[in-house]
Amino acid sequence: MNLQTAPRLEAQSVELAYGKSVIARDLSVTVPSGSFTAIVGPNACGKSTLLQALSRLLMPGRGDVLLDGRAISSIPGKEFARSVGLMPQSSVAPDGITVTELVACGRYPHQNLLRQWSRADEQAVASAIEATGMNDLAGRRVNELSGGQRQRAWIAMVLAQETPLLLLDEPTTFLDIAHQMELMLLLERLNRERGYTIAAVLHDLNQACRHATHMIAMRGGRAIAEGKPADIVTESLVREVFGLDSIIIEDPVVGTPLVVPRGLHDNSDRTTKG
Repeated sequence: MNLQTAPRLEAQSVELAYGKSVIARDLSVTVPSGSFTAIVGPNACGKSTLLQALSRLLMPGRGDVLLDGRAISSIPGKEFARSVGLMPQSSVAPDGITVTELVACGRYPHQNLLRQWSRADEQAVASAIEATGMNDLAGRRVNELSGGQRQRAWIAMVLAQETPLLLLDEPTTFLDIAHQMELMLLLERLNRERGYTIAAVLHDLNQACRHATHMIAMRGGRAIAEGKPADIVTESLVREVFGLDSIIIEDPVVGTPLVVPRGLHDNSDRTTKG
């Protein structure tokens, strides 16, 4: 598999809704080929809904989602699954399944009547377990793990799928700060060294600024800004997207934008000074 030809996803003027509840109208965004794209914004702004549309879990009422210029609705299921891997926000493993068995599920898109389990599958599973630091837990049942350990097991399953494009919905949820850093560095290496295209919904704006090469900032179902974090993360953007007054300084370690909150952008007594 040549990951250097990783596909690009685009949403073109899509309308996204759950029943009659419209979450986004006329939303257009791009996940550039070879990028590590962070999707950021306040709660209930449409971040996860957008990721579901990009992963074909939610079909737009209007507009199109394209993968390499093809409407994803026209791509056969297994073909799409060999191109795009998804880790949803809430994942529930079958009772009694071990970490290795869960990770092996990531190989399903590569199986067919003529191609059953192979040495390549074994290697992909072992590599994914090692990459996520799960070697010591490989034989454990998933439902016996801590929240952070379960999160890493699901990420390993997505990695075992060996798709050139990874979609991750809040991958750092349940992880302590050390494991968050470990995971973000892993995703950064997969992007920079192995050519994976990655799109992740992230809550931590500074984390997104530090690791992502491309950012989509959302509010109220709209894309407020899109581009390199250094180009779009400004005090006015943080105010518009998060309702927060801040100052932007240079991260002293890596030189990326660092958002320092000053207070909530309103006239209440909660707003701090200075």
